[in-house]
Amino acid sequence: MLTNTLSKDDIYLAIAEEIRSLPEVDGAVVQGMTPNSELNAQLGLSSLDMAELVVALEMRFSVDPFSSLVPITDVRTVGDLIGAYEKALLGEKNGTEIDPEPVNEALLAAQQRAAARRRR
Repeated sequence: MLTNTLSKDDIYLAIAEEIRSLPEVDGAVVQGMTPNSELNAQLGLSSLDMAELVVALEMRFSVDPFSSLVPITDVRTVGDLIGAYEKALLGEKNGTEIDPEPVNEALLAAQQRAAARRRR
């Protein structure tokens, strides 16, 4: 699938399709799936299911938004997952362009503390 021809709806449909393909997911639960559906609590995805889902989506989209753009621990709902792939594939967040190199505040703070320790 070419990323320049993807829409937000395409991303949602692809994610829904991949979730449906997981063997442990109850088809009836997926029928009522919305962006607010919790991956673990409502859809019943385990950490292993999430790993399988992320691998399937990485193969499908040829992108891993969790390598640098979005912490996987921030993904709790279908909407969070959609947002991560929209950010990686469309380069947008809420209709505005994102920085090409997002600033990781925690990493920046850690680097500043390390520099201060070296100066002492």
